[in-house]
Amino acid sequence: MINLENIKEIKFSYYDVNKYVYDFIMLENRKEKISQNEYRFYLICLNTNVSANGEVFLNLKIKDDKLYFRTDYFANSFDDILLNKKDKTTDRSDTFFVDFGEDLLEIEVSYE
Repeated sequence: MINLENIKEIKFSYYDVNKYVYDFIMLENRKEKISQNEYRFYLICLNTNVSANGEVFLNLKIKDDKLYFRTDYFANSFDDILLNKKDKTTDRSDTFFVDFGEDLLEIEVSYE
């Protein structure tokens, strides 16, 4: 399972039904330990022409050996959402996703 403490970079991409792609990257040195199994990371949107171009948080949490996320990017996002793991791409990174029907979220995590 992923070690949240060893995360050095996060890329967060949201693909919506209208074919828009909202790309976020982790701000350097912007992570907080919330609990033993949960960290908060701060990201910024790379798409400067969208309304979501401010800083957002992304919480990653491990429960029962599964990875969950929560973010303030989604309105009224109070629940932890289970992430599905794609096949491992390298020893230094993993990619996770959530299929929301017509929308898709991908999170690429790189480790120290």
